[in-house]
Amino acid sequence: MTEEGAAFPESEISLLVAPQKVTLRGADLYRLNCQGCHGEAGLGAPPEINSVINPVRATSVPLVMERMKKVGMDMSPASADEMAKQSRKALLIRLHQGGEDMPPFLHLSEPEIRALMAYLMQLADVSGAESDHTALMESRERVGEHIAKSTCHICHAATGPSPSPEQMLEGAIPPLSTLTTRKTLLEFARKVTRGAPVLMGAPPLLCRGRMPVFGYLSEDEAADIYLYLTMHPPGNRRPRWLPSVPFRRCSVMERL
Repeated sequence: MTEEGAAFPESEISLLVAPQKVTLRGADLYRLNCQGCHGEAGLGAPPEINSVINPVRATSVPLVMERMKKVGMDMSPASADEMAKQSRKALLIRLHQGGEDMPPFLHLSEPEIRALMAYLMQLADVSGAESDHTALMESRERVGEHIAKSTCHICHAATGPSPSPEQMLEGAIPPLSTLTTRKTLLEFARKVTRGAPVLMGAPPLLCRGRMPVFGYLSEDEAADIYLYLTMHPPGNRRPRWLPSVPFRRCSVMERL
């Protein structure tokens, strides 16, 4: 039921319960989890969001030796290998634990991390990385979990009251727990992939709103978010969900 009491169309219900599997590769995992902040090319939005390219290139022995040679330092392969291992360890720690301006990606499994790391190597033009074609079969629900936890939760809290139009104008952001009651699936998908006006202010007027358009997500993937939020409502005290506080607000996201 929607907030106004109208039932969801039958087509929406069938989409929600459809037991479909999709193939995800490292490029997809990057797009679903990282692109919202770091951009398609991994360059970030300095100075607030760093590029991923140099940290990834630092995990390659040949590239470490090449970089040292450019600054006039000779380095043995053994020393370069040790430095590259330390860089890879630091990169994985950052991915697991997050950092000052980066959330931890606790929802990623080890196979997903391996596939993602392989794509990051390719994105950074590390020699030989293009030969890794790891593919994972995952559910549509899992796709929605990736996006909800890594992209949506950057701005949206997991739980909390749904803000009024006046509060929206003042900067309040609806929690994820109310999105599936405030929007139908089709409205939600349109908002995520193409944008849609929202009521803001007092008296309320239709405004552009602050949420960016995620043009790199398909409508099916937006529907996957809706599926995940419906099947696993935030705030049900299950360990699948994150705290009821967003990692950060959208000041950076609005410019992407």
